[in-house]
Amino acid sequence: MPGEHGWGLAGRKLDTLPLYGSERLKEQPDTSVVVGEGEKAADALLDAGFCALGTVTGASGTPKPEALEVLRGRRVILWPDNDGIGMKHMERIAKALQGVASEVRVFRWLHAREKEDAADHPALKAGFADEAEDLREALEASPVWNPGALLSEAGENREVGVMLSDVEPEEVRWLWEGRIPLGKLTLIDGDPGCGKSAMTTDLAARVSVGRPFPDGTPCEAGGVVLLNAEDGLADTIRPRLDAAGADLSRVLALATIPVGDTERLVSIPEDLRFIEDGINRIGAKLVVVDPIMAFLSGEHDAHKDQDVRRALAPLAKLAEKTGASVCVVRHLNKTAGGNPLYRGGGSIGIVGAARSALLLAKHPEDERRRVLASLKSNLAAPAPSLVFTLEESAGGSVRIEWKGDTTLDATALLASPLDDDERREMMTLRDAVSELLNENGGEWESTPQELFDKLTEADCGVLPERPDELTKALKKTARTGTAFTVSRGWRKDDNGKSKRVLRLRRSNPSNGVVGVDGVDGVDQPDNANNTSNTDNDVSDPTGGVVKESDALSNGHRSPEREEVMTGA
Repeated sequence: MPGEHGWGLAGRKLDTLPLYGSERLKEQPDTSVVVGEGEKAADALLDAGFCALGTVTGASGTPKPEALEVLRGRRVILWPDNDGIGMKHMERIAKALQGVASEVRVFRWLHAREKEDAADHPALKAGFADEAEDLREALEASPVWNPGALLSEAGENREVGVMLSDVEPEEVRWLWEGRIPLGKLTLIDGDPGCGKSAMTTDLAARVSVGRPFPDGTPCEAGGVVLLNAEDGLADTIRPRLDAAGADLSRVLALATIPVGDTERLVSIPEDLRFIEDGINRIGAKLVVVDPIMAFLSGEHDAHKDQDVRRALAPLAKLAEKTGASVCVVRHLNKTAGGNPLYRGGGSIGIVGAARSALLLAKHPEDERRRVLASLKSNLAAPAPSLVFTLEESAGGSVRIEWKGDTTLDATALLASPLDDDERREMMTLRDAVSELLNENGGEWESTPQELFDKLTEADCGVLPERPDELTKALKKTARTGTAFTVSRGWRKDDNGKSKRVLRLRRSNPSNGVVGVDGVDGVDQPDNANNTSNTDNDVSDPTGGVVKESDALSNGHRSPEREEVMTGA
């Protein structure tokens, strides 16, 4: 309080006293205020023409709110002494000014020696106007205060991270058990025109009314938000939802947002607040973004891992915050073969950000059928693949008809022929082998040359030129089809000489046998049995003995052979 002796204690505690120089602050209402530690620092700044205040509590104290009220609505620049206690002092003041000052910045004099402050700065000591102006520019360009930054420089041991002992464990919650988790990102990959949008529309309809999912698992009813950049609302999306029996009062279309007299596509992650508003509006349990590339911000390169993760991380956070399942749809690239995880367009970071990924592809043996297979599953064992067809509804729109499960997996689906000629050749070979198996009780064993001769005799017009090429073609057909299995082994002839043989067996889709990629690990001749019996006994870890066909379905692998199994 001012008096004949200036500012003094007058029986008040130091932390309640006004900041040094407060009485002059009204003279410069629109100027940034530099706050230093102590009167000496403040005087050096005031003498150079700066609007400045000094703390009077000492570095160990912190001014009370009533002392800081003079800075309400002002732009404040804190100048800490260059020591640990000085930085902690200003860190506490910065926190106290949140909600009081319009902005808080922190100036760091990079060349200061230990314990130096504003009074020691050369620009203030020299008294040259140009140097003081350079300092003024540096002060104005200081970074906005970031909580903890000064403590980090001061060597303060801050509590960072989260102790797992403080985390309450939670079970994974599912929209669709094993396939689409709640509160997470799910990716759906597939070629254009294979039925991705039709399938997600079917799922949306099920969620809107609480109808069980195609595999019979229950579905809790909830709202659905659709971000679809490719289909018309009136001529495509609405008719498909009608055909699927959706409750339209629970489905919200949100592909665009208004901008003045026009509109634009929603941009991720910039417009997540609009998606959150949509989720809250209808209590959504499912959000479909179709396709993700159409809604990805122009500031993020879909082919750069860091850009993709920076865009999708906030989307994943939104899913976690709202508890909704967010399904993003993506087209496949044109690269044939290889790991299915790398077949999606754009960066690998897209599938990396998803906790579950599904692949939708054409059935390799039936152009009318589609297969939904697990591509990646971080939260549960991969779910069985499902088959469906695209049918025409009474109103002329597309509807989904589910046909049950299949053993075709993502690798098998993407290994299928890429063109119609190759597909026809594979189907012709499949039909010829199927007929041979039907004529021989469902099984056939012979050397590759004997099988080649048998199929040549049957006038199979698509045979390769050599028996070894036939073996490769059979393996590929078995991997991508459903008709038969192929294995290799050894058999001793009447003279005791071992011969390599091929064993073909008609598939039994109901036996649960799952195929194994590759047949390279075949037995050596020394281990060959003088028998063509393929039901070799293998050990069961439970203590019993099981047949090989049962062992394969239970996850065992026969030492006698490796199976290449088709789908069901």
